[in-house]
Amino acid sequence: MTILQKKNFLLTNGCSFCLGDELTDPKNQHYSKFLAEHLDADYECIAANGSSNDRIFRTTLNYIFGAEPGKITHVAIQWSALQRTEYFCDDEDFCKFREENFEYYDNFMQMSPYASELERGYYKRRRQAIKEYYSNMFNLETATMHLYNYIETIYNVCKQLNIKVIQGTFHDQMVNEIKSITRSDRADKYKNNTQKYAVLKFISDIYNIFDRVPNDQFMGIYFFSSFGRFTQTFNDIGFLKGGHPDEHAHKRWGGYLYDVFQGNQCS
Repeated sequence: MTILQKKNFLLTNGCSFCLGDELTDPKNQHYSKFLAEHLDADYECIAANGSSNDRIFRTTLNYIFGAEPGKITHVAIQWSALQRTEYFCDDEDFCKFREENFEYYDNFMQMSPYASELERGYYKRRRQAIKEYYSNMFNLETATMHLYNYIETIYNVCKQLNIKVIQGTFHDQMVNEIKSITRSDRADKYKNNTQKYAVLKFISDIYNIFDRVPNDQFMGIYFFSSFGRFTQTFNDIGFLKGGHPDEHAHKRWGGYLYDVFQGNQCS
């Protein structure tokens, strides 16, 4: 018997919104499955709960470069909260957790301000360091620049490999944060010209990336809307108790992303 492979292959990546957290049957209810059905494609979703943009970028490139040439035809990425980051961790209890959840995690611990409140040992031992990092080191400008560099890099890699790619965000908060730090009048509050220049240069660098990369790589970000606002246009979809999209929302989003791939939508 000859088994015919579907000609398309979809790779998706993101955080819990992409993975389908809170759904009763995530693998059969998240948008990756519905999008793959529209594309008549096999697919793999490599998202993980709590994923940082660092992890999404790293694992996406690792998957693309490790795949058989020509295998991947479509990539859809939903970027995560700006505050999240990651670092390599070889703590014994974290390694045990990773082994028990090998399908989703590797030895890079995902970190956020929320992590400092978790009771897991590997977070508790770093509680003060995490708090100090977010109080004294983290800023939205750095996280946003890294994100935009990630977006541009993945776009260019996929372009060279003839892979169709769209990128965007689920998080309303992320959209609002990017909007607030890229306002041109932000520099007005500084009396020092050197500080003004630094802020204006940052904003200019961000918009230069906008100019170099098509709008469908900034779905939600470019037009300052997001998946959350997208769902408000329909009365049959919504969010679950923990704030994640329900099955109807995933179906709608999968259909919307298909339209974007077909060139019929972009916002």
